[in-house]
Amino acid sequence: MRTGYIFDFDGVLVDSIEVHWSSFMPACSEVGIHVDRDRLVRYNGIPVIQQIELFAGHSNVQVNANAVFDRYSENYALQSIEDVVIIEPMLGIMRALSLAGCSVAIASSGSREHIQAIVDKFAIPCEIIVSNNDVSNGKPDPEIFLTAAARLGISPENCVVFEDSDIGIQAAVRAGMATLHFRQHDD
Repeated sequence: MRTGYIFDFDGVLVDSIEVHWSSFMPACSEVGIHVDRDRLVRYNGIPVIQQIELFAGHSNVQVNANAVFDRYSENYALQSIEDVVIIEPMLGIMRALSLAGCSVAIASSGSREHIQAIVDKFAIPCEIIVSNNDVSNGKPDPEIFLTAAARLGISPENCVVFEDSDIGIQAAVRAGMATLHFRQHDD
């Protein structure tokens, strides 16, 4: 029986909260959406477009979430990948599993473009990347983890998910997978 190891990206393999914050906050502020940093951290794990919609609702502001997301993406692209910090212990676990011949995937609510740029820069080893571009439903829906398992060719009950967000843990449990809840910061 093979086991698949599925890693969330932001908050598990890389600490990109500062890049996310400095891209998200101005994009939202431009259209009158108030962003609370603590709440943003709590929403970690759900797709950015859904984060925009949630903050717009909290601010009682009607916006075109896609346009705000485009502005966020522009801001994010201007950030340096150098500002992203690798979480060495977790990357070490992923590398060890990969070197041992285990099936390893990344399943993240981030965009493929952002993930791939960081994976390439830091030579992060994984067979499969499943991003928000590959699924219709974001976490806590289990679709992203089920898609990763299917692409690895491993049944969900034989997968272990490394996740930092409560929303991501909910998604993995709904997918029928074992979970390891990693927290780098006290949220």
